[in-house]
Formats: sequence, structure tokens, C-alpha cells
Amino acid sequence: MGAWTSRSAESRYVGRKKGRVHGSAPLTADDCYCRGEAYFANSQIENALYYYDRAVGLGMDDGLLVNRRWTCLMLLGEFERAWQETDRTEAIRRAASDTTLHLPRHFRRVWNGSLLQERSVLVRCYHGLGFVPG
Repeated sequence: MGAWTSRSAESRYVGRKKGRVHGSAPLTADDCYCRGEAYFANSQIENALYYYDRAVGLGMDDGLLVNRRWTCLMLLGEFERAWQETDRTEAIRRAASDTTLHLPRHFRRVWNGSLLQERSVLVRCYHGLGFVPG
């Protein structure tokens, strides 16, 4: 499943309304994912999240979709839901003994989800400092 790039994929969605094309079958998980990608690419974050959530409801749960959903939630300021998404995917990853040691350092997961109470944490960002509006 790739990003919204092909002309044929784009043309499949012309004239669609949420849920169905006139007289056609309901949208599949893949349809919802592609719609979400189109909305995400156009910065229509609420619509993108709607279709990503529908895709998950229809059984899709690949890495790109999880990342996109998390990004949408963060952009919409739904931080609690974003953390829940992280907790859910981390539990699945840990249960499968999935590790990221084979990846370059800037792609590796460095926090294992353990509690941070009474611990000092140094946060280093490989892509510059973040900005928090005050």
C-alpha cells in the first residue's frame, strides 16, 4: 500500500461521498486508507483521521497507518488518544519481541515504555529542537 500517488487510484475516488459510490459496495479498508492519505496530503486532518479510523475498524493495522493516525491525533491536539495509540502499538511490538536494533540510530526506539517516575531523562532530538508555543 503506497501513498496517494497513482492517477488510477485518484480517479477511483472522484465523485465519491463518505461511505459509498452511488450504487456500489461499501468502502474497503484499503479504500478508507487511500482516502485518508488524500485528505492527509491536503492537510484535512480531521477527515484523514476519520478514514484512518474506519480503515482500522475494517481490519487494517499496518505501520504506516498507525504512524499517520498518531500524527493526526497530535496535530488535532488529541494528546491522550495519541498516547493510547502509542501504548497499544508498543504492547503489540513488545509481545512480538520486535526490536529496532537493525535500524540506523535515529530510527531506533529508545524508550521501552517503563515508568519515568523519580528518574532523570535527557531528551535529544536528531532533527533540531522543538518549539512549544507558550
